[in-house]
Amino acid sequence: MSNWEELKELGNVEFKKQQYHQAISLYTDAIKLNPEQEVLFANRALCYKSLNNFRNALLDLDRALSINPKSVKNLKRKAEVSIIIGNYVEASSCYQKCSAFEPRESSHKSDFILTNGYQSNFNDIMTNYQNENYEKSEELASRLLIPSPYNKELKIVYIESLINNNKLKEASEYWSSKLAESERVEDEFLYLVCKIFYYEGNYEKAKTFLKKLLSKVNDNPKYNKLYQNVNNIDREKEKANVLFKESKYNEAIVAYTTLLEIDPHNKAFNSTIIANRALCKLYLFYYRL
Repeated sequence: MSNWEELKELGNVEFKKQQYHQAISLYTDAIKLNPEQEVLFANRALCYKSLNNFRNALLDLDRALSINPKSVKNLKRKAEVSIIIGNYVEASSCYQKCSAFEPRESSHKSDFILTNGYQSNFNDIMTNYQNENYEKSEELASRLLIPSPYNKELKIVYIESLINNNKLKEASEYWSSKLAESERVEDEFLYLVCKIFYYEGNYEKAKTFLKKLLSKVNDNPKYNKLYQNVNNIDREKEKANVLFKESKYNEAIVAYTTLLEIDPHNKAFNSTIIANRALCKLYLFYYRL
């Protein structure tokens, strides 16, 4: 047995023990000795997949397929990783190639049809989301996240849908428990947790996270708009409440109306403001009696 084969076998042992980093190191050493062995790249790809490092898994699978383009096993592995991250077009292409190489194997066609169904589901999710049918986009996204738990765009739409459906607790739990630490510091996911804090009425936390976000990206209109809303609501709410406490009900009504105009999508907050404004009108009505 040559040195690279010995390293491969040692890597296989570590892989079975779920010692993926050690296995990667052994496969890498083997690749240095023999970079033309597809099995080394394929095995290392499995380690990366197990560590949720899908980018490197795909790079290794592409290297393996460049050595042996007709490897159905590696094409299927590439398709599986592509589905996990939501690249359904690439997965479909892999299954098409599998069918071309093994036309009598019916599972390739079934996998192709299933993958196209995922793409269709994703398109439906985006259509419902863009049409502000958030209940439907939330429902469909929750299903598609099962085969595609690392589809970044899908996760963003799902969290946004939860927020827009006023399911702030669920959105917060998903953000904190389902996102990787590396994802939580990405701009768009930082923005989403800011929205959660904002709609919860936790303006100080929202400001803290928004400042962190804006220190990285200060020219994004969406981020800037949320920061303005947080500051405006915090300021105007205090002003309106002071007027109410001072029994200046007409002025408080104007202040509460101004608050309602800041963000029509802030439904939970706006319902409270409407109730406060109604209370002002009620007091004015009784004073006139």
